[in-house]
Amino acid sequence: MVSGMTATIAPARTSTIPITAMLRSVDLTGSVAEPKRLLLIPGADHFFTGHLESMQQALVGWLKEQLP
Repeated sequence: MVSGMTATIAPARTSTIPITAMLRSVDLTGSVAEPKRLLLIPGADHFFTGHLESMQQALVGWLKEQLP
């Protein structure tokens, strides 16, 4: 089991949560355990409509970087 990995996947184009508020809530410099990364998906809306594959690829790529 891997512990302490944090990836936050966020849509770049959402009307639900302003990107500035999202970035403030994702504390990438404070108490979040390493390794950590914000995966911002360009063009994606709040539900990643039409961008699910991009979101999945970003997550899989990050996991491959972290796991041996």
